[in-house]
Amino acid sequence: MPNLSKCEELPDPKQDLCQLLRQASGLTGRRPKKFRSREREKIQRIAELIDDFSPLRSLSAFQILEADIKQMLKRQTW
Repeated sequence: MPNLSKCEELPDPKQDLCQLLRQASGLTGRRPKKFRSREREKIQRIAELIDDFSPLRSLSAFQILEADIKQMLKRQTW
């Protein structure tokens, strides 16, 4: 895993995360292709398992995402 302070310097952090997940899965042969086709689901599942987002709040990209979500929720009156 890259150091949190270096995450915003990565050209495609989602792809890097997916690659790490693929490696951690231990799949071999053709099986990693099936893993690749479900990357979005796996990333969503990781987000569901995170209890504390405070380390991510030091990243400007996460701050922007969080502000955008709050603004959208306010507009939708949810």
